[in-house]
Parts: sequence; C-alpha cells; structure tokens
Amino acid sequence: MADASPELLDFSGSIGAFVILSQKGQLFALNGIAISRDFSKLAPRINTANFHAVHPLVSRVKPSNIVLVIHPGDRAQAYFLMDIKAGPMKKTIKVFQETVDIITSALEDDCFPIIHLGELQKAALQSRKNQTPLSIPIRYLELIPTLPLTWSAAVKDLFLVNAEASGDKTVLLEDKLRVLRDEVRDSMFENYLTKCIWLDSASGYLGRLQFENTNQKFSPFGPGDAQTTSFMQSLARQADGSFETRQEFANVIPSLVKQHPWTSPTLHIYDEDFRVKNRLDEFYSLYKGLKALCAIGAPVLLHGGAELEGVIPVTLLQPSGRGGDITQISVREFPAKEIVWAETTF
Repeated sequence: MADASPELLDFSGSIGAFVILSQKGQLFALNGIAISRDFSKLAPRINTANFHAVHPLVSRVKPSNIVLVIHPGDRAQAYFLMDIKAGPMKKTIKVFQETVDIITSALEDDCFPIIHLGELQKAALQSRKNQTPLSIPIRYLELIPTLPLTWSAAVKDLFLVNAEASGDKTVLLEDKLRVLRDEVRDSMFENYLTKCIWLDSASGYLGRLQFENTNQKFSPFGPGDAQTTSFMQSLARQADGSFETRQEFANVIPSLVKQHPWTSPTLHIYDEDFRVKNRLDEFYSLYKGLKALCAIGAPVLLHGGAELEGVIPVTLLQPSGRGGDITQISVREFPAKEIVWAETTF
C-alpha cells in the first residue's frame, strides 16, 4: 500500500533559524522544521535548551517591517519582503538576503527577531485554504532598556548561534545560555550584594562577601573601621552575646523576576502578618526594599556558608537603644548605606 503522508520540504535554514515564541509566551529554538507541500502538516523538531533566562529581560514584543514568505512548490523556496518608506508612502520590496543576514542586521539595531508559533500555524491554515504562499510576520523582542551591556550582548550571541547552527543545537545554545546566566548572576552579586552587610549563621559574625570568579568567601569585619565597630557596639545582643535578630519574614531573590521592572535583585517580604503590621508591599527592588526595612531595623543578609543558590534570607538587627558614636547615619540605616544612600540607578 502506498504511503499517503504528504511530502515534507525542509525549511530549517529559514524558519528554523529564528527563535520561536509559543502561545504561552515561552521562547524556544528549533533543531529543524519541515512543511508539507499543501501546508497541511508542520513538523518542527523542538530543541530542549531552556530559554527561561531570557524571559525576564524582555520588555515587549513588537511588529517588524519584515515578512518571511514560503513557497513549497517543487523545492523549499523562501524569501523576505520588507516594507520601506518611499516618500509619504510605504513600498514592499523583495529582499535578496540570507536568513542569517536578516537576523544579524536586526541584532545590530538591538532588535531580536522571532517567529510567533501561533502566527505560523495560522498562516499555514490560511495558505492551505486560499492556496497562496505562506506569509509569516517577523516580530521583534525588545529588551529592557536599562540592562547592562554584557547581558544584551549575551542574548545577541545566543540568537546568532541559533541562526548560524544547523542540526542539533543543544550544546551550543546551552553554552550561550550559561554565559547569560553567569553574566546576570555576577552583576547581581558584584553590583549589589557585595555592598550589603552579611551575618554569618555559623560564626555569628558580621562581614562582607567577596567574589572571585564564581567562588564566594565571607570575610568578618576587623577592628580597623571605626564606623563599623561603632555600629556593632550599638546593636542589641542576647544573653549569650549573639545579635538580637528578626528572621524568617523576607528574602532576596538574586536574579531578575519577570513580573517586576527593575534590573536589580528582588526583595520579597513573604510574611503577610509582618507586611500588614508594617504597611509594606510584598515585592520591592533591593534598593526600595532595604530602604523600607530600615524604618524597622538594620537589614542584613544571612550567609549560610554554602554556595549561594536560590533565595537569600534577610535578617533585621535591632539597635540597643544605648546610643553610640554613629552620628550622621543611624544604626538602622547603616547596613544599607552603600546601596540606599549611595548613587544608584534602580
């Protein structure tokens, strides 16, 4: 019995070179895609690389002036149409460029070209119904404008690798995604969290975190800094000499959170009773969160000794009420002074 399945033509070099946006707003890549001559079947080969690190960096999806046109015919023919201004009018021209060149040119203009999966499927249905070429609008991702240049550069590299590679792209894409995650993590710690004061849970000492490559090291405060010494002497202590603390009410998320616009770590006050009592919001940027907590106590981050993965607990230290040598900066404000009262952009 003859095979009744429709003949498939390979469009991996055109459609497959774009990052794809799902109907649920998730980004993913294709190892390849084939389409039947009559547009009745789409056969994408989904890549398993996880693009979740890109999602919080996206500000919006916007239209472009480019359309990808597919002509199955006798061979997998594809080309681009572009709208250009001709005086007061717009004119559509055929663009004689390869897909990689189209994508590279867009990235140079800080536009990140994608294909929406839902629009691809809808275009295939229309083309089959009307027996016309398949026209797929190219969309642009717009990144948050305040992102560090190293982050947007890492996203560009990711899109370029996806456009240039063929076959199974998993290793190449995961390598670029790892670079992006490392850039975000390093920026979060170096630009923000190294400026916080930390309480080491094992020793009970206050100090700073230092980072070398991906390694972190807790360094307790020494006796050399008079202001720091005065701050510690002005804190309330328990009978055993340890600091009096308020814990298990908030944490810091050292990565971007998609639903929030800031590009700093997020401070999450998860204890509802604590929020209501102190009239606080649930989520803040690190800057605004520390500033809000300074009205209640001296906010420090809790160092657990292991690698810093996931969320970081926030602890409030209480002033002793006995006064001290700190004059211009109060005890409660002291741990956040390098973030809240320094020059910041978030």
